[in-house]
Amino acid sequence: MNDPNFPFPPWLYVIMVVLLCATVINAWYQMIRILRNPERVEWGIAQFMQTLGRGDRDLSRSYVRGIMPAASGATVMCSGGLLVIILPNPDDFGFGFVWIIVAMVLSIFLVILIVQFNLPKFLVPPHMRADPGFWQVKRLRVRGVDVDALYEASAEQWRERRDRRRHEGP
Repeated sequence: MNDPNFPFPPWLYVIMVVLLCATVINAWYQMIRILRNPERVEWGIAQFMQTLGRGDRDLSRSYVRGIMPAASGATVMCSGGLLVIILPNPDDFGFGFVWIIVAMVLSIFLVILIVQFNLPKFLVPPHMRADPGFWQVKRLRVRGVDVDALYEASAEQWRERRDRRRHEGP
């Protein structure tokens, strides 16, 4: 087992693959839960506030809005990690590695767009599409506007539309 292309023992590669796959599955699972349930947003905000180590609730809410491209970026990043694990020789990567880097840059760009400006709307959870972007929230707070009421009104409008569609039937 002294292959120069695989310097670590095989069990370590298995553990790395399992951890990468678990990261992707968790990212998509949390994204689906946030997309389906507006009440789950509060949990996401608390998780981001704990991770960031700051009490900026508006920034944490903005990051929760960007969960869809973030989950896609985690998938791409883990795909790149799997590529590096499976093909440790850089000559074997070919052009596929360039596409992984391009996809990562695109997902980071989309997360920044959603966090700052809440655009493009089709990537934002439906119950958060009417929310202002992070920069606009900061300006509204300086003016004394109750932004939390805007957040709640946005979620309430989504709930009403969802309930109407459920009662109307197919």
